[in-house]
Amino acid sequence: MTFVEKINKVLDPYYALFITLGLFGTILISIYKFILSPTDLKVIVQNDDVDYPSEISKEFQSIYSKISPKDSTLIYNGTSVYNFLVTTTDVKTIHLENQSEKTLRGIKFKHINADAITAYIISSDFFNNEEEKKMYENLKYDKERGIIYLKETIDLPPKSSVKVKLWGSFKKSLIDNDILISYEDGDAYFEKVFEVTGLKGYIVEYSFELLFILFIIFVITYHFGLRHAIRNITETPAEQSN
Repeated sequence: MTFVEKINKVLDPYYALFITLGLFGTILISIYKFILSPTDLKVIVQNDDVDYPSEISKEFQSIYSKISPKDSTLIYNGTSVYNFLVTTTDVKTIHLENQSEKTLRGIKFKHINADAITAYIISSDFFNNEEEKKMYENLKYDKERGIIYLKETIDLPPKSSVKVKLWGSFKKSLIDNDILISYEDGDAYFEKVFEVTGLKGYIVEYSFELLFILFIIFVITYHFGLRHAIRNITETPAEQSN
């Protein structure tokens, strides 16, 4: 018996295990590649409701009643602050991240179903002052149609990100499809963010380690189970009776 034949004889009982593991790994890789694999442009959206205490409105009205009617500037500023408090019911943070090693060009951004926008902040890890100013001017709001959009497309360098934070009032929808983001090579990937605590949080945090432990347990169980089965098959009737 040659050396290769000896190896094949030793490994022969484990071929079923190898085929099962290979098939399982192929399925996981296929699912990740064709279903779960993100594109180069990742987007994370965070929605928060704004709920001001009722005392703020009462205090503001008390102060506003003491303002002199002749002070038009103070009246205008006070009215602007009051309208902001009344109109702002939502805060939305939109984080765009280039995960690739190349520059993503022609990024388009559109947010529909926006009833009002009262303030916004745009920040990035690669903007200089002039570029940030242009970005502010590039963000537009169509009040009649309730659409927030970029007037001109932007480019995002490798491993960089842009964060847009919006204050205003936005329609609620069961399907989170109010934000449309695309670039020259395709559409953005929207990553869902969930917060879990307790046992579920522990499982999520150490999911890779737990899967590895389960894999080791499976291999060890298969190995000893196979040895036990082979020993029972090869035993003589006399040995089994003893």
